[in-house]
Amino acid sequence: MSGDQVSETTCSIYSSGAPLGLEGDSSPDEYTYQPLQHGKHIRLLVLSSHSTASPSAPDDPMSATCVIHATLKTIELNLDGSSPQPYRALSYEWGPPPQVHTDLPTINLDGHTVRVRQNLHDALKAIIRAGFNKSSDAPMPLWIDALCINQGDDREKGHQVELMRDIFAAAETVLVWLGRLGEEAEEAMETMRELSIMSQKKEASAIYIRTRKTAMGIAKLCSASYWRRVWIIQEFVMANDYVILCGNYFVKKRRFEEVLELTVTEPVARGQVYCSWVGFQYDNHPTYQAFWSPAFEMIKLRETRLKGVTTTLAEWMRLCVMNDFRATDPRDYVYALLGISNDCTGMITPDYTQAVRDVFKEAVRVLCYHDHSGYKDIKYFNLCRCYERLMGLSFSFLTVDWILPTAIRDRLIRDRELEILLREE
Repeated sequence: MSGDQVSETTCSIYSSGAPLGLEGDSSPDEYTYQPLQHGKHIRLLVLSSHSTASPSAPDDPMSATCVIHATLKTIELNLDGSSPQPYRALSYEWGPPPQVHTDLPTINLDGHTVRVRQNLHDALKAIIRAGFNKSSDAPMPLWIDALCINQGDDREKGHQVELMRDIFAAAETVLVWLGRLGEEAEEAMETMRELSIMSQKKEASAIYIRTRKTAMGIAKLCSASYWRRVWIIQEFVMANDYVILCGNYFVKKRRFEEVLELTVTEPVARGQVYCSWVGFQYDNHPTYQAFWSPAFEMIKLRETRLKGVTTTLAEWMRLCVMNDFRATDPRDYVYALLGISNDCTGMITPDYTQAVRDVFKEAVRVLCYHDHSGYKDIKYFNLCRCYERLMGLSFSFLTVDWILPTAIRDRLIRDRELEILLREE
């Protein structure tokens, strides 16, 4: 990379919520990013063998005194999106910013002390403890958005967001970090191992949950806030393989899905779950919540993708509205879904320098102008409603005036007025 082509970019690394901004925060050191070349270049994080996660208290390994050393390296994905070397990608929530910035934990990145959000620091400790930063004693690189993307460069963020589908699809494994969900959830993770063994041996005709705490833990795992972040849809759906990490435990994909099927499908079919305590009815059993849980829905979405079923951007946006998916930056209700939408490839370029209103405006126009189904008016209307809901605005034709062509808007207003008159009669 020659000096006349690119220049170094200095950035304060700070995790803020998705691949988006820094929210004006700073860290102890200014970390200087070497700009990425155009194309499919990405950065990978290599955790040093000097990183430690030895517990300082036997009863709480996650409160470990942990020293994390890491370096960044650059690779170029192949033209088909595959990777020239194996790596693992982290999928997680960034979490809210702290009230006191100096309370943030730090890591050593290329000799610089930088602050990261607590949830990311916990995830790194869990990865080190579980050994997912290694493969056969050799370092296994990681892709982590907060550190591998220069969060202070909007143009780079836009370019990297375009590659997100390939990044997660090319990863050997996606590490799903649910966070620290408490004792109930960790007991549930431990129980999953036992239930999986039971199913392999076919020793039980139903599912035995030892305690109410374990059942509550399973429900907590399946309804963690992680499952309702808009970026998670693409990251999870595109994963070739994944591992669930929560607190001090991890469960591999096959076991997680197997146990979830056992604790969901079979009890629903049989109408009962056998528990070790008396008088606990199925109707209010916590595992019943798993049947309608975000985790179960995400697994089914991933299975749908593996079957080759395609989904439009409008359908994904509608899913976000109906299921209350959240995003720190409203622009990600468009950008986070581009890679898994089949109707806008190459038509919309992520650009975090654009205003939120302009991003939605472009998305609606691109989708509707290329629509030849004869339902363009309806698509305009539905996409504008999605925008209203995602932005938390009350529905009003005045607020969608900026996007609807006059003829269509007037027609919708007339239809609305007619509907009101008919209702009054």
